[in-house]
Amino acid sequence: MIDQENFFRAYYFARQAHGDQLRIGGEKYINHPFRVAKRTEEFFPDNEPVVIAAMLHDVLEDTDVNSDWISDQFGFIVTKYVKYLTKTPATEGINREKRHLMDLNTISHAPAPIESVKLIDRIDNLHTADLFKRGFLKVYYRESLQMLDILKRAKEELREELYETLMRINENHKLERKK
Repeated sequence: MIDQENFFRAYYFARQAHGDQLRIGGEKYINHPFRVAKRTEEFFPDNEPVVIAAMLHDVLEDTDVNSDWISDQFGFIVTKYVKYLTKTPATEGINREKRHLMDLNTISHAPAPIESVKLIDRIDNLHTADLFKRGFLKVYYRESLQMLDILKRAKEELREELYETLMRINENHKLERKK
């Protein structure tokens, strides 16, 4: 079982790091990593570093926290997992598509549970897909399909859930023409 004191220590760390950030639709940002961590715990109830990394998965890319702070608080393994889950920052000469493929390649070399965390994160993000601008939704949809092609070690239940979510979104938003 996950040590609840460590779980909530990670929660408070993430909550402080994300501060007053809001998600699309106005929800407090901390609710997202909390949901991702709780779902991760359902799939990996004995893998504390993976669950803690799920709680902290957006801290490096969305806050001023650096990896040394995470390492000081939660250790090397959690930090390594968070880094696997952190998107490559925008860089001149490397477009979003290339960065996304680089990130998927990185995750595909991580321990298998990290692939599941990434799908849990994506599924949670897609719950607000109706609020996305159409152009971004198309990109996010394509990226999500790429995840299914590349992240084959994720739990099959999550792969199926992501696929079904994407098919529902496609049906609702007509993102792809039927062949």
